[in-house]
Amino acid sequence: MNRLENIQKLAEKYSLKSYQTGYVLQVEQEVGFLGKSVLEVGGSLPREFVFEALEVKSWTAIEYIQYYIDAGFEYPGAEVSITFDEIKNGAIPREYEVINGKIEDLPYHLFSNFDLVFSVAALQNLHAVPAATEKIFQSLKLGGCYCALAAPVWSCYNGHLFNTKKSPTGKEYDYHENCPVPPWGHLLMRPPQMYDHLCRTIDFDTAAAITYEIYNSSRINRFFLEDYLNFLKISPFSQGHFRPMPPMSIPEDIQTKLEGLYPGYQNFSSQGFSFTLLRDRE
Repeated sequence: MNRLENIQKLAEKYSLKSYQTGYVLQVEQEVGFLGKSVLEVGGSLPREFVFEALEVKSWTAIEYIQYYIDAGFEYPGAEVSITFDEIKNGAIPREYEVINGKIEDLPYHLFSNFDLVFSVAALQNLHAVPAATEKIFQSLKLGGCYCALAAPVWSCYNGHLFNTKKSPTGKEYDYHENCPVPPWGHLLMRPPQMYDHLCRTIDFDTAAAITYEIYNSSRINRFFLEDYLNFLKISPFSQGHFRPMPPMSIPEDIQTKLEGLYPGYQNFSSQGFSFTLLRDRE
């Protein structure tokens, strides 16, 4: 069994989600995890997996627990054992550590400390993208890489990304399988139109809760795909690759309407993106 096959097997053993496994394998092929000090942003892959499968030197994960509370669901990751305040006071992260904090608040003590920054399906929830990118650049050693995957983003067909909602009758609605919002509907409609549309098929309370979360919840950042690319263009990173996901089919009339509603934006067909960036200078 080769290394990639072993990672795949252990990902199943430790119950990684399919998108996590897919991106771990992609990063392994692009830059590799073996022997590296890794900083994970917006997640915490299992301790057993990162050491047994990826064979990293150390793994430090940054999770903002209040995000999960605000979103209304339980934090699903590993136990949080330290805060940024403790690190600022001199505490040193252990071999495997989960820190409660925001990446944009990363303290000076962790600058130039990591070979790889890894993030999967988290950037669409991050509001302070420029500040976070600056801190991630500083966190890397010279020659280190920043690898991230984000999806779904606000500009795609299901970028509204609302949490699962249960109606008074017990019926559940979510943003992908049983979704009352039409593709690109969150971009084509404003809140009153969305609420009116939902009330035609579901109860008023659930319609109101979904409408609020789509347009007002702090759970997502509502950046378009091109916004992320432009943030990276003005970041400290000068070398790397930005890869939109393969485009999905979009009706011509919807594409035309969206371009009219959002001048300067054209990519509404990619569900997200990945990138690999290199810290090539001090």
